[in-house]
Amino acid sequence: MRKVRGFTLLEIMIVMILGTGSVLWASSIREVFVRAETAKRLDRDAQLLLKSMNLFYVRNCTVIPFPTVSEARLRADNILVGGNFINPWGGGYQLSIVRLQPTNPQLRVSLVFKNTNDANYVSGFSSNAKVSGSTVTWTSYSTLNRNSAGITRQLERQAFGIPMC
Repeated sequence: MRKVRGFTLLEIMIVMILGTGSVLWASSIREVFVRAETAKRLDRDAQLLLKSMNLFYVRNCTVIPFPTVSEARLRADNILVGGNFINPWGGGYQLSIVRLQPTNPQLRVSLVFKNTNDANYVSGFSSNAKVSGSTVTWTSYSTLNRNSAGITRQLERQAFGIPMC
């Protein structure tokens, strides 16, 4: 019997199957990490927008009529610099300031997703996000009535019978 150097077809097939399996496993693990990082980025973006909206409210609370808040307006007022607020799983951010209590308005950032699974997944990475269907809403309250300038402004306006904002 002669010795032949090289690999048999069976050995090559086993190596190919193992290599393909390890590549597929690595790509699925990477996909999980990318999805989690995207959810964390969306939460960080929402928190940044809330902080920017707070500064916008503090600057504009006495302006009549109160201007509508938007990402473009925050950029125009040089409150929000940089950042690229894109949701890869759905629609864009909706910003709103609910002023039912003028001394303590609620700041809201809402994000609409294509499905409820993505919305639930993203809300799991935030402490102040609430899910309603396929919409995730982050809320915060203005700090105007919690700092000395805001309290002074509130007391001055109340002394003259004028609402805070």
